Amino acid sequence: MTTRIGYHFDLPPTPEDVTRLLDARCPMILVNMAASWGEGTEAVKALLAGNPAMRIIIRDIRHEQYAQHGADGARAWFAAMREYIDRFTPGELGRLYWMGLNEWLDRGIGAQERIALGPSLAAFEIERSNLLAARGTHSCAFNHSMGTPGLARYGDAPEWHIYHEALRVLAGNGDLLGLHEYWWEGDPLGQPWVLGRFADALGELAGVDPLPQIAITECGFGQQFAPLGWKVSKSASQYLAEIVSVDKAVYNHPAIAGVLLYLRHSSNMAEWGTFNIDGAVWDGTLAHIKANAAPAQPPTPTPEPEPPAPPPPLTVVCPTCDGTGWIEAEAEEEEEMVTLVTTARLNMRTGPSLTHSVIRVLALGENVSGLERINDWWRVRDKFGVVGYSHGDWLKQVSASTLQPVGRPHVGAGTADPGPWAIGNRELDAIRTGRFTCIKVMCPGTDGNTLAKLRSVDPNLFIVARLFGNGDELATGARFAEHVRPHVRLLYASGVRYFECHNEPNLPGEGMGRYWQDGKQFAQWFLALRSALRPEFPEAKFGFPGLSPAPNYQSFIDAARDATFAADWLACHVYWATPSGVGGAVQAATQFAMKFAPRHVMVTEFSRQAGMDKDNKAQEYLQFVNADWPANMIALIGFVLSASSGWESETWVGSNIPQVLATRRM
Repeated sequence: MTTRIGYHFDLPPTPEDVTRLLDARCPMILVNMAASWGEGTEAVKALLAGNPAMRIIIRDIRHEQYAQHGADGARAWFAAMREYIDRFTPGELGRLYWMGLNEWLDRGIGAQERIALGPSLAAFEIERSNLLAARGTHSCAFNHSMGTPGLARYGDAPEWHIYHEALRVLAGNGDLLGLHEYWWEGDPLGQPWVLGRFADALGELAGVDPLPQIAITECGFGQQFAPLGWKVSKSASQYLAEIVSVDKAVYNHPAIAGVLLYLRHSSNMAEWGTFNIDGAVWDGTLAHIKANAAPAQPPTPTPEPEPPAPPPPLTVVCPTCDGTGWIEAEAEEEEEMVTLVTTARLNMRTGPSLTHSVIRVLALGENVSGLERINDWWRVRDKFGVVGYSHGDWLKQVSASTLQPVGRPHVGAGTADPGPWAIGNRELDAIRTGRFTCIKVMCPGTDGNTLAKLRSVDPNLFIVARLFGNGDELATGARFAEHVRPHVRLLYASGVRYFECHNEPNLPGEGMGRYWQDGKQFAQWFLALRSALRPEFPEAKFGFPGLSPAPNYQSFIDAARDATFAADWLACHVYWATPSGVGGAVQAATQFAMKFAPRHVMVTEFSRQAGMDKDNKAQEYLQFVNADWPANMIALIGFVLSASSGWESETWVGSNIPQVLATRRM
């Protein structure tokens, strides 16, 4: 037999551990990195370098709450973990498997609650798998606790069918399905409902092809209904004999990739110390692994160098010929591309037919580059650079007015008044002078004539509409939807797609304390508004509104997580009071964008709100827009283009702010 035994490290392996694991040719370990990414990264890199056959599962479940939000939650998880993923080289990433959640079906909930939660967990793991695959690495998904999901053989309500699609995607991406198994007092081999339960699960999944390999990410002896491990009732020799017996009789199975003994280096000895793998059990299991490990692979011979590839076709970017920053022309050798958007969740396949395997699943509303039309199919490139094929029935070409700029965010300003008088000749002149590529308008408050004026300045002007209300129309999300619906209809028919859903809802003057008491209640308001408008405006992008940087900012946005996860894009507001404050504003907006990447983010208000010296303000605004922004920051919208009264120190019309911003990086 070839052993599958490895270890679940609750703290990173020490240098001595690394040496002994390499000597034993241990096939797989799990490392909990959350408490010590520095030491953990060094240990993981050393193990990967020393054992080309080792696979390592990375556990950091600080962000597992995202799982309940499905695909949106997966994108938020990926954004939060990206800085850690990027610490590893492509060669290392190919042997890493990233956990996103742990034992979510074993939290004091019943079967019906598990069944209700299952689709969200499945969607979370599908999208997480695809995001990791695009980065060249893998997922260790679900990590279901002992006894879940339910199995019909033991009289449980069926649950595994919920995960069929997710398991196919995991298999296609070369991922692992994580499960936990323990045994109790008595003969370990006589407890199939807990130890070797994976085999019964495989029986219920017989119709799913392909299936991912399984990693038992927690395994060992544990007393039933109590967090007590082997040290309470067993000698080291007795426990070691049970481990060897279980390895040979239960886990010598082609579906099993690894069996990780719980626990090496417990971070909480008071609670989990009785599970700790140390002393004679550590020594004995290492000896068992060394005696039964797969033969060491001979070094791969260095191939003859290939002739250098020809240089890639040149892409010509013309940032100034129309002031928009679009890609205007490409070298003759480059493929002609169009931008497409998905109208449903859509498979990207390895070839143009349903018989080809799935590379990843594109999200609803995801943009891809259409490289070539092949009958009913498109050859497409996604945002990660992955090329595949998707069916044309669920792809729609995007008009130029909805595209985001190449390389740099849009820059423009917003209006303060909800009325057509807000955009007059002076405002149009400022837009031309500043070479603005976007404008934020009020809705209600913008009519067809105003839109025509704006389009006359630049037909590709990116228009963002703020859904506006200041009275009892805000009482519920559904009521506000009916208030804005006819005005959204007008803008939508004119090509506007981005709508900011209200403004600074954490302030009393904007509904806080009257229509909602905290971020959680506002999230329900937002979801009701979006649900009411989505059927009539299926291509609309409804954005979470910019909050005021008031003292309740953090508690409000944390409590509003249901809305921030569901929003199509997110807005933020940044202000500063002194010339030196512009750097802090850039940092705050950058951190916000990175937190919610890869979803689109806009700064829908920025300003230095102190002083009347607009010459100096102009230079600070130029510094702000010229900063290096994350790729998902698509617009920087200043406060304010013009206002009827009350904002004289802020208005851009009549100042040199547009002229200075016209010199920005494009």
